[in-house]
Amino acid sequence: MMLDQGCTYDISVKTANEPSAGTQAAVALVLSGSLPSPFTISQTDLRQIGVNGPIYPYFQQGQLDRFRVYRTGMGCVKLCRMTLSHDNTGPDPSWDVEYVEVIAFTDNAVKQFDSKFPVNRWLATDKEPYSTSASVDVDCNANGVEARAGLASSLVCPCATNVAQSMHGLSPI
Repeated sequence: MMLDQGCTYDISVKTANEPSAGTQAAVALVLSGSLPSPFTISQTDLRQIGVNGPIYPYFQQGQLDRFRVYRTGMGCVKLCRMTLSHDNTGPDPSWDVEYVEVIAFTDNAVKQFDSKFPVNRWLATDKEPYSTSASVDVDCNANGVEARAGLASSLVCPCATNVAQSMHGLSPI
């Protein structure tokens, strides 16, 4: 891997195909990694980096939504931690999420890694586990990046603090 290349992170978010599974709340995502160097992607409203534009109805029942972030100058960093949350606004903010998947490509379209973060729960104040956020860690040292067994998906991500200070060279595509 050339460290001066850029990297495109294609992010997919799958909403469950259950009645009332979708949300109109503002959805935030924090992704972080450390290989080969520390890096964090933080987006407070995913709609702003959606491939269908910011006014598209994202996060609807059964829908797979795609988002994209481009990072310059340091190549692709394996992302090992994901925190997904929403602001609990809108007419029915409860949201049933299946997973978040991130695929990273270099500038010359060579796939670098694929990280899948299983969520499989409601992000809601009125449904168990009564939280609007979920964090999932994966093993960045594994060849196929998979979620760690025994994960407590309701942990709060400590890496979300001061994220804005670590966002060097990011721009939505």
